[in-house]
Amino acid sequence: MPGRKPDCRMKSKRNSLAELPCCRKRSQGTQRSSQSLRSLSSLAAILQESQMKRFWANCFVLWTLRLLIGGIFIYAGVIKFQDPQAFADSIASFQILPKLSINLFALSLPPFEVIAGTLLIFGRWQRAGAFSILVLTVVFTMALSQALVRGLKVDCGCFGGGEPVAWKTWASLGRDILLIAGTWVIYRRACFNKNPIQSSEDVNAIH
Repeated sequence: MPGRKPDCRMKSKRNSLAELPCCRKRSQGTQRSSQSLRSLSSLAAILQESQMKRFWANCFVLWTLRLLIGGIFIYAGVIKFQDPQAFADSIASFQILPKLSINLFALSLPPFEVIAGTLLIFGRWQRAGAFSILVLTVVFTMALSQALVRGLKVDCGCFGGGEPVAWKTWASLGRDILLIAGTWVIYRRACFNKNPIQSSEDVNAIH
């Protein structure tokens, strides 16, 4: 039939256009771009998976630190509640506070320690708990340091009263330095770090 000739001509034109060098280059460029997109998506999936593994590992370490440090302060506060007079005597041995404020400090510090330790363990208020414990531990470290410099024999009274010995003071100072380091890690993470799940969702929302 005479109507079939134009179709053959159109097919021959299309085949001839497909065989042109410019068309070949375009098809090759499209294939390369699709391959690069697939490789980028697979790389992003691998990075996200590794980021998630690091996130959960950090969560375990932070939770362990929070439980350990918070438990220490809760226990120390409860011990001081049982014998406030012994704790007041330990405070007096530092020779820092006036006599009128020693009993008030001995009665107010234990509940503050228990509250701060509880806030640190239970996540919603961990920043406030970490900051409170950090301030307390820095104050304790300064008090122990000045006692060592002045040559005073003191007992910190952190876990009940005891005989003041120099090596106990040095041990308490080392313990407080470790507590400062651990609490600083918790506080910094609580202030500046974001959940990688949320950050990846934010990136996808932007795109």
